[in-house]
Amino acid sequence: MSGQIKDKEKKFFDGLSTGDYEVFTEASYNKYLLIFKESILPKKNELLLDLGCGSGAFSGRLSALGVKVFGVDISFNLLNNSRHKDKVSFISADIERLPFADKTFDIVVFAAVLHHFPHLDQAIKEARRVLKDNGRCFAFDPNNRHPVMWLYRNKKSPLYSSCGVTDNERLLTEEELNKLFKDNYFAVKTFAISGLSYKYVKSRLMRLFLPLYNFIDRVFARTALAKRHGSFIITIAYKL
Repeated sequence: MSGQIKDKEKKFFDGLSTGDYEVFTEASYNKYLLIFKESILPKKNELLLDLGCGSGAFSGRLSALGVKVFGVDISFNLLNNSRHKDKVSFISADIERLPFADKTFDIVVFAAVLHHFPHLDQAIKEARRVLKDNGRCFAFDPNNRHPVMWLYRNKKSPLYSSCGVTDNERLLTEEELNKLFKDNYFAVKTFAISGLSYKYVKSRLMRLFLPLYNFIDRVFARTALAKRHGSFIITIAYKL
């Protein structure tokens, strides 16, 4: 059991379907893509499954690498509103019950979605099931050790805000991700990064502070602390 409240997750993201839902700046997406290319080494015409793809912001960019991209999201409305339909095959489905046969895909991407699960085990099991032998997995999620992330998004923080998040969301740690991928028979590597600028948050008040946050996080990215306390955790895993 994941403990994820599916109806609330779907309702929240259906409500964002009035336009393309792109959280990060172009430079930030490019940073993710560079790390993806260098760590996963995608090959032309490989089959890639982008889980939690939303309106396809990352999916569309991944398709430019020559891979064949399939995007899955729980929100049909977000998928239906995507401007990337000519590049990506979209399917509305539950990540914990994927409608694909065993050993279908070369690569699975969790695009900032694992932190939407109170328990990650079933999502990772499904990723392993649909991956071919020696398939690769790439994920990025907000880091519980990042000072601003913790203050704004950890429920234990006195400054916690629930605006723009679902009941399912929580911050993750490298230790949790490492353990769960290893427990599900992956060779795994995790590391933190910063300098990923946002262009959208739901809170109108926080949108006023986005330029300041983005500047602070770019400076933080240049420090030794970012290797462990960066704003996002990158996970790279290989199916054993």
